[in-house]
Parts: sequence; C-alpha cells; structure tokens
Amino acid sequence: MNVLDRVVAFFAPTAGLRRAAARVSLDQVRHYDGAIGGRRTDNWRATNASANVEVKAALHRLRARSRDLVRNTWWGTRIKSVTTAHAVGTGIMPKPNTGNKALDRRVKA
Repeated sequence: MNVLDRVVAFFAPTAGLRRAAARVSLDQVRHYDGAIGGRRTDNWRATNASANVEVKAALHRLRARSRDLVRNTWWGTRIKSVTTAHAVGTGIMPKPNTGNKALDRRVKA
C-alpha cells in the first residue's frame, strides 16, 4: 500500500478498502507468470529471436543426436512415430473431380 492509499484509508475507510481490493485484483490480472521476476527467474536470459535463429548454430549437433536416439533407443523411435502421426498424419489425400462419377470412383480405389 502506498502513501496515497494510506491517506485515503485514514480519512475514508470504505474508499480505502475499495482501493486496496482493486489494487489486489489488478495485481493478480496484470502479470503473466512468465513475466513476473523473482529469485527463480533472475538468471533467465530470454531473447526475441525466432526458433530457427536459436537452433541454427547447433542444428548439425541436434540433428545428429536426434538420429542417434532414433537408431539406438526405443523411446527415440516412439517419439518420432508419435510426432509423425500427430503432426504429419497420412499426408495429402487427392480427391479427383473430373465430372465423371464412374471415373472418380475408379481412381479412389
């Protein structure tokens, strides 16, 4: 509570209580958890660079390690298959639209 809040609370306790409640609710809404500073985030140095820029220097090493995990561990293979299934899926599925229903049906099979 700052000096102004204390003065308002001294002369008008109801108004002071409303100001204090508004300040608490504003403090709860104002910040994202990632934006709050503190003991655990003092040494966190974040950049505004894109993911491609961040990875570019170590791309060869990351790619080699990823391939090694797929070749030598069961969970590396599992991660690759789950990522492929959820991100890529079955791929592009062509749907012919020639105007001839018999021809379109024959192409689908």
